[in-house]
Amino acid sequence: MAKQEGKSRGARARAVIVQRAPWLPQSMGQALKTALFEDLRELVSAMGLSLNGPKEGASGAEIRALLETSRDTTLVLFSDIPGLPPLSVEGALDALHEYPCALGPCADGGIYLLAFGPDMPEKLKVALVEAATVSPSEAMNIAADLLTDEETNCSVLPPWFRMATERDLQFADNLARLSILSDEGEDDFVCDRLRVWFEQREEA
Repeated sequence: MAKQEGKSRGARARAVIVQRAPWLPQSMGQALKTALFEDLRELVSAMGLSLNGPKEGASGAEIRALLETSRDTTLVLFSDIPGLPPLSVEGALDALHEYPCALGPCADGGIYLLAFGPDMPEKLKVALVEAATVSPSEAMNIAADLLTDEETNCSVLPPWFRMATERDLQFADNLARLSILSDEGEDDFVCDRLRVWFEQREEA
């Protein structure tokens, strides 16, 4: 399982969870936001990564400070991403052996993950994260322009999704259900708290 594998390798990189407001239903919205964030924290721990930044997630000037003060390999995760597969994290880390950065695209034009190697310029790191947070639906287009202007190669990961619309909520519900029906569900997704949220929502 990813948890055992990550711990056996030790802390290979640090992770920063950046606050990005998800689409929320009218009822139990704050509980959903917490569930998404706590699932990400569990994933970071399971993968043997070192979590940096505020416990509630980084925002504003905190992001810039975290990215500019370290030359470590850094994964940037966003707090509106449901059930991020450990394989996406593994793929990002593997890609950094060949590329200075890796990014995970969303179908709506957003970004679900950014990974930076030690040689990635600080200003470019900050610009990419700002694009993903300030203009999430245009993030991929902005990132492509930034990387082209800086002549920086980047690995692109398989697509995933973010909680941006009510339709994404339904997809997340199906994901949570499938994760317990599959024999390899625990290896593929980390969404225990998300699944509990859906169960509590049905009971309410």
